[in-house]
Amino acid sequence: MRKKGSIGKKSNFFSEWKKDPEYAKYSKQEALSQAIILDICTAMYNRGVNRKQLAKELGITKRKLSSIFSGKKDLTLHLLSSISSILDVKIEIAIKG
Repeated sequence: MRKKGSIGKKSNFFSEWKKDPEYAKYSKQEALSQAIILDICTAMYNRGVNRKQLAKELGITKRKLSSIFSGKKDLTLHLLSSISSILDVKIEIAIKG
């Protein structure tokens, strides 16, 4: 049985956590990662390539590719470069200060 008022304590925890600079850093990393994955999925769609086909071309399992697309595993620059070649797309990375 849940203690009275426990929901309020959890809500307070999350609102405090969002104020933490580490949360902002994590949120930016997630947003960048998801934007890249969205662009990859768009290129896949435009070229008629599904996840199974892409995984095979990359030499990885569909499960591993799904883990990368879901954010459970990191997308490396090496893998990103391979995806670029397979999908025949140009990837541009800009670092702005």
